[in-house]
Amino acid sequence: MNRLVSFAFVSLVGVAAVAAPLPHRPTKSPLPGDASHFDRFKHQSRYVRMNHLSAATRALVASGGHDSAARLRSFPSWKGSLTSAGVDYPFVMAGSNPRRGATTTLPTAIAAISFTFTEFADANGNPIVIDSTPILRDVMDSPNFAITQYTDGWGQFSDSVQRASFWNVMDKSWHTLLDRPRQLTNVNVLVPTGKGTVQDMGGGKYLGTVDDEWFYDELQTILQLEGVRTDELPIFVTRNVSMQDALGFHDAFDVTVNGRQGIQTYTWTSWFDAGLVPDIFADATTITHEISEWVADPFVNNIVPDYAIPASGTPPFCQNLLEVGDPIEFLDNQMMPITVRGHVYHAQVETTVQWFSREVPSSAFQGAYSYPDPTVLTAPSPVCPSTGN
Repeated sequence: MNRLVSFAFVSLVGVAAVAAPLPHRPTKSPLPGDASHFDRFKHQSRYVRMNHLSAATRALVASGGHDSAARLRSFPSWKGSLTSAGVDYPFVMAGSNPRRGATTTLPTAIAAISFTFTEFADANGNPIVIDSTPILRDVMDSPNFAITQYTDGWGQFSDSVQRASFWNVMDKSWHTLLDRPRQLTNVNVLVPTGKGTVQDMGGGKYLGTVDDEWFYDELQTILQLEGVRTDELPIFVTRNVSMQDALGFHDAFDVTVNGRQGIQTYTWTSWFDAGLVPDIFADATTITHEISEWVADPFVNNIVPDYAIPASGTPPFCQNLLEVGDPIEFLDNQMMPITVRGHVYHAQVETTVQWFSREVPSSAFQGAYSYPDPTVLTAPSPVCPSTGN
């Protein structure tokens, strides 16, 4: 998805509002709510895998030189490797080495992206606005940031997944936590004609879909305007709005500031109101997927043996990235409810490192290939039929 950045109707505002004149009056009514809106995501990969780093920067990451004093400061990371069929596969993960113990806290930032659909009118003839700012507190109270108890101890969601993978080698004091996010400026984006659709779900609620390439370009504009930092994970959240072919992604790209080079990572995640969509897509499912993947593969650069994604079709979808959410995204039992202070969130179960290395038995917590629910994946990764690896 490499492309030039387009500067369009983006306004950085404290609350969602239209800061620029609308190009025209809306002329269309939203489509009637359709229960099959998400059916396509049950039969296709719903998370995009992106790495926009140069070959030179990828080599720096592999050598550990990406965080040298001459470069822009990055977040803490550590190097390790997994072994499969006698071959070592090195990786870089966020946090610190599990053998050394202690807690590493990773800086984060957050902003809500709201949308004004200029083509679609509400009952009063005004453009439909889907405001994402009301969910920010719910996002920050979710299992991604809240400390709660899992079978492998107390921690945040992605922390518990990491601890499950490295249970037999870690010092038991080891944790990889996300700091409370720094609040970025919330954003309102005007969706031009032909770049989005809206469904009326009743009760004043709408589901929005926006064009993939258009929204990716808007995100690049937002990143330039927000003042994000290379030593933090910026998180952009949309409520009840997704791209046409994706519910979320995390990305890494080269940046230069005042002559110093570095790596900027970030993630975009959708967040859908529970009850409005099937539970496997509700509230925290996408953000648990994306943040867990960012912690395990922040630079989208960790290569593992080719594997076939379970239930992804015939022939299956194959890849070779250490993306801990992808192997589970086609499974009907991928969702696990997690209660935080009396509130039930929906989370996506993740994959342990041993699934990728095809270790039998798994040395993960309680022999798991998936976590927090070990029943989702009960055997190591299937071989990709196209490569035999």
